[in-house]
Parts: sequence; structure tokens; C-alpha cells
Amino acid sequence: MTLVLLAGSTSCTRPADVRSTDGCQLSREQGNELRPAYAVTQGDRAVVVLGDSYTAGYGLRHAATEGWATRLGLARHWTTYVDGVGNSGLTSGGPCGDSYYLNRIPEVLAHGPRTIVVQGSLNDLETDSAALAAAADQLLEAVADVPEVVVLGPVTLPRVGGAERIDDILHEAADRADRRYIPLLDLRLPMQEDGMHPTPEGHAMLAAAVADRLG
Repeated sequence: MTLVLLAGSTSCTRPADVRSTDGCQLSREQGNELRPAYAVTQGDRAVVVLGDSYTAGYGLRHAATEGWATRLGLARHWTTYVDGVGNSGLTSGGPCGDSYYLNRIPEVLAHGPRTIVVQGSLNDLETDSAALAAAADQLLEAVADVPEVVVLGPVTLPRVGGAERIDDILHEAADRADRRYIPLLDLRLPMQEDGMHPTPEGHAMLAAAVADRLG
């Protein structure tokens, strides 16, 4: 297996971040979730992409086809399953309160992937550095049997500070786990009106950058 950890988006307004059944349902109705019930691309390598609203394709008309995860899968000729939940992260449980990445690993592994793409998240910005580092270590330990792990850092959001701190924490966690790290702070993606979630063009740029840097 291969694991890729990408730190990406934030949803600072968190309109659906309500720890209730209504909040969970609202998140789904707003297109803030994309779960791995079926493969969005077909290829020669089974891959699951685990992430937040970036991975879910929040705000896209056709998230399952326009999202960066699908585009990456097409570029890499993968059979790609997508598990994206808005407002979630290493330490953020999302609108249902229990969608931490670590909690979703069993479902990810149930697809028998050779590659796992885990998108870390700027939704974890409010977590102190020590706790976030511990969560990153715990996740990487949970996939210790995966032969290859590639950690991708966050993109820069003009309206949201702190990406550099997340980048440093994930980079250090990758180093401790003896895993490859690819920074993405140089990317400037076109954003939707909220200034935080990529447009279709932004998703295409993100997918192309990740595909290129994976080599």
C-alpha cells in the first residue's frame, strides 16, 4: 500500500458543524460529504482518498467528477474511492462529531487499497501544536503496515493564517515516521466566493500539482 497525507482546507465558518443528527443530515444535503460507496475512477491500483471538504468537493456541481481526488485518480490511472467529510480532520470530528480521520481508517481499509490518500486539514488550526503532532503520529502509526507513505502539506489561503504551522507539524510527523513529505504552500488556487474552497479550476490545479510532485 501507499499512503499520501495532504493538509488542505479549512471551513472556518462551519455552518454545519452541529453535533446532532440534524447537523449530520444538513452536511450531507449541502454536499459536504462524499463517501466511498463506489469507485469514482477505474484503473490498475485500488486507492482510497480520505479527507475533508476539499476531498468531498464542497461547492462543486459534480463533486464526484470535478474534485481533485477524482482528477488525481484519472491522472494516475487508479481505481479511486473517495471518503470526504467537511469540517473533519486529524482532531476535528466534523458535523457528526465522530468523523476524525482515525475513526474512518477501518472503512478505508475495508476497500483493500494498495494506496491510501489521507488529506490532512486546516480544520485542525485551533488545535495546539503538541496535540496535533500527537494526532498525526497516531494516524501514521495506525497505517504503519502501509509500505509507502507520502505526506502532502497544505495550500496557502489568503484569508486564513497558520498554514505554515500545519505544514511544519505534518512535515515533522512524516520525518518521525520515515515517510516522504511534499510541500504545497506555493500553490495559489482559484477559490469559490467563500475564499476557502477551490473552484473546479482550482481542483484541477491541485490534482495536477500532486500528480506532478508524486513523480
